[in-house]
Formats: sequence, C-alpha cells, structure tokens
Amino acid sequence: YDRRHNINLVTSYNFGKQKSWGVDVRWNFGSGLPFTQVKGYYENITFNQGSSSDPITDNGELAWIYGDYNAARLPAYHRLDISLNKRFVFSKKSNLEINASVTNVYNRKNIFYVNRLKGEVVYQMPIMPSLGINYTF
Repeated sequence: YDRRHNINLVTSYNFGKQKSWGVDVRWNFGSGLPFTQVKGYYENITFNQGSSSDPITDNGELAWIYGDYNAARLPAYHRLDISLNKRFVFSKKSNLEINASVTNVYNRKNIFYVNRLKGEVVYQMPIMPSLGINYTF
C-alpha cells in the first residue's frame, strides 16, 4: 500500500562448459511504507464487570493515542540475493542441479513491524544461506 518506488534488478549469467554453471543476482529497493505513529499511551478501563466495576481499583488495558493516519514513513527497504548453481546432465531426461544461495547478502535490517507494547522494532530475515539439490528424471 502506497509504496511510491519499487525497483527490482535481476540478472542471470550462465558460464562454463555446456553453460552448466549459473549465477543469479537480485536486488530489490522499495521506498518506505507509510505508518501511523503512536503519540502516547493511556489506561483504558473496560468496565467488563458491568455495574460492579470500580474505576478506582480495576486494572485497565494499555491503549494508544495515535498520531495522524499514515503521516510517517518507515525507512527504505533493500536487499541483495545471490545464488550459484551447477547442473549435471546424466541423460536426455535426467539431470542433477546443486544450488547454493544467500538471501540478504549484506544483512540489511529491514523493518517488519514495531511492537508498540514493548517499543521494540522487529526486523525481517537476517542473512540466510541455503543449499539445495534437485534431481529430475
């Protein structure tokens, strides 16, 4: 919603004998998404016990005082993913592909959400390597 700019740069390069090696690179950039800031907190007495509720001694629930709707923006999002794969051909119908990849190569801390209750920022995935094997027959 309301991401003003989004850029995806994707490239693949095959090399080696029979072009059996491949490198794939993807870089994604997105401008910051809008969000509504919290200006303050207050105790919300719910009166769950009806007429026997006591606003003096009952514990309320924490509630937020919001700022203007979507008046602020999160920082920009960007991430670089790289993969390397090697294909082995055994016959016309069977081959094996081995893949090594790294997601978020430079370990960018992209914001997933802010826990308003704890006042903590929760980030998306850190640098994440992976290995894979695919056999087709």
